[in-house]
Order: sequence, then structure tokens, then C-alpha cells
Amino acid sequence: MIIISSIKRFSKYLITISSVINPLDYIAENVLPAIWKERQWIRCLYTTNIDPNFEDFIVSTYTKRGASNIVPKEGQFNLSNEEVVQLVTSLTVVVIKNWITQDNPSPPKHFKGEFLRLIRTPIYEYINHTAVTVSD
Repeated sequence: MIIISSIKRFSKYLITISSVINPLDYIAENVLPAIWKERQWIRCLYTTNIDPNFEDFIVSTYTKRGASNIVPKEGQFNLSNEEVVQLVTSLTVVVIKNWITQDNPSPPKHFKGEFLRLIRTPIYEYINHTAVTVSD
């Protein structure tokens, strides 16, 4: 199955990676095309009850794989390294899910730039702060 082979490829990448390459760049370059090839099946897994634990499985599997190989920046948050890896994994999975479950998702060569922009943008920047009116 494509999910298992992607996990294995990503795990192999994590083992052999040099510290220069960011895992999110690897996902954009290698995992997105693999997901695209199986987009109908993956969309089905996300949007039906065939496997209600699918997303949890993906997050927990990639969190486990990444926890020993991805080193979060120290001291930025009051979270353990595993919690930071899980947060990054969850956010990444949500971005991919939102892409692949669209009726007509754009091909990975077009989505890659958007994926990286979404991942690199702080969540705080997603909100138009000037448009918010606080009322009693």
C-alpha cells in the first residue's frame, strides 16, 4: 500500500538524512507525488468510515518515526521534543489532508510551493487581525 511504502521511504530518509535537508522539503519533493498517485484511495480513507483511525494512524506513525530523528529547536516552547514533533506532524498531515480531499486537487508540482508556503507561515499570520472587532 502507498501509505506504508511512503512511511518506509520517509523512515529511510530519516536514517540517512544529512542535517542540511529539511524533512518538510523532502515531503514536498517525494511524499506529495506518492500521495497524488493514490489520491482517490487516500481521499476515500479521509472522507469515509472505511478506516476511522486512518488520520490518527498516520500522525502516530510519522510522529514515532520522526521523534528519534528530528530535533526540534530547544527552548522555544514549553513542550517536549516528542510533543513538538507530534505538533509539526499533525499540522503537516492537516495541510496534506486539505489538499488531497478537494474535489480536484492540484497536481503536486503545482501544490508543492503552496504546501511549503503553508508550512512555513506561522499560524498567527493566517488571520487578518485588523478585521476583528471585539464586542462585549
